Parts: sequence; structure tokens; C-alpha cells
Amino acid sequence: MSKPKKPPPEQLSLFGPVDAPAQKAAEWDPKQPDYRPLWEPRPPTPAPRAQPTVEAYDVQRAPLAQKHSRTSVEAANLMSGTRAGTLRATIWRWLLEQGERGGTDEEGQDALGLEGNTYRPRRVELQEAGLVITTVRTRRTRSNRQAAVWRAVRPEGA
Repeated sequence: MSKPKKPPPEQLSLFGPVDAPAQKAAEWDPKQPDYRPLWEPRPPTPAPRAQPTVEAYDVQRAPLAQKHSRTSVEAANLMSGTRAGTLRATIWRWLLEQGERGGTDEEGQDALGLEGNTYRPRRVELQEAGLVITTVRTRRTRSNRQAAVWRAVRPEGA
């Protein structure tokens, strides 16, 4: 892109006052409109603030986070405390109460009043710990699709 040409003197009044004081680079605010004529040089645009990298967050404490996503790691770090443990216990107890019938993720979300993005990761953690297993049965969801039925199992020695 080429630099704009300076207009002839008779057109200068169309582009702003000729005798307007030039803004200093230190006073320039990118949020404010810049009324200087186009042919005047402008200070360089400041670089955007750097976003924290995923490495800035505790990825080790967030095993279920999507490692490439800063927001996923943040959410997993927030849930890794006692709240996640409480939710896991609540989901496990609910599935245990269902007995052999078990429950789908949708049924568990409805029964416990949890969102899917809260319920499913906790159920996956229970599955990885061996406290929840999938059955061979499926049940229809509200959207008329088949969903896996999950069942709680007691830990060994309990």
C-alpha cells in the first residue's frame, strides 16, 4: 500500500485545520479518534498485551483439561479442589441409588440439576477411577438418540 499523497493547498481545509497542533506520540491514545490529516506520520500501534500461555497454568493439576486451551486449563484448575470431589461423590451416589437400572448422562444432569459440562467430566473421572462402568444397554434421550447407560460399582474392599 502506498503512502497517501499530500493534497493541493486549496483542498487542505477539507482534511482538517491546517494550523492544528500535531499530537505527540506520548499523548496518542489508540482508543481516541485521530483527526490528523492522513499524510502526517502516526506513531506505531502499540503491541497487544500478551495473553498468558497454557504453561502459566498448572497443567499437572488439570488432568481433564484440553492442554492446548487456556480456558479449559483454568476451568479444570478451578474444579480440581473440593468442589470436584463433592460433585463426583454426588454423581456416584446418584448412580449407586439407580442400582442395576443405571442412568444416562442426560438423566443424571436432570436429576442432579447439573449442566453437561459439569456432569460429564466428573463422570469420566469416576469411570477412570473404576467407580462407574458403562453397560451394554442404551436408552433414548430427549432428542430421540441412543445414550449409554452408566452404572456405579462399589470399590474393592467396600
